[in-house]
Amino acid sequence: MRFELELTIAAPPEDVFDFLSDPTNLPRWQESCVAAESDGTRIRETRSFMGHRAQVETEIVERERPHTFTVRSLGGPVHFTVRHELSPSGEGTQLRVEAEGSAVGGRLTAGVVGRVAARQFRGDFDRLREILES
Repeated sequence: MRFELELTIAAPPEDVFDFLSDPTNLPRWQESCVAAESDGTRIRETRSFMGHRAQVETEIVERERPHTFTVRSLGGPVHFTVRHELSPSGEGTQLRVEAEGSAVGGRLTAGVVGRVAARQFRGDFDRLREILES
């Protein structure tokens, strides 16, 4: 699975970066995230996806304020890397997101998970924009 999106957020890159890179904000803007906590380099998340609850551990592999924030999974039902690139754009921030992952299971499972994840992925970033612009 691979997802890419770009969106403009009417907020400064520093504000977008700070909110985006704070794991305690994840349940506010990501539909599947129930809870999240961090020790600074690793993030432990409780997720609910397609009727299943899972513990997911990710690590922050790149953090360059206010330009780049990248995380990757360390286990769980879906293995993924998500890279966020931020740049100034007019009165706000251009956010480019690339996510790459693979679901555990067969081709059919991966297809279903991919479709649901793509819909949630877009919805999550629309919610992020709404929160930061309000």
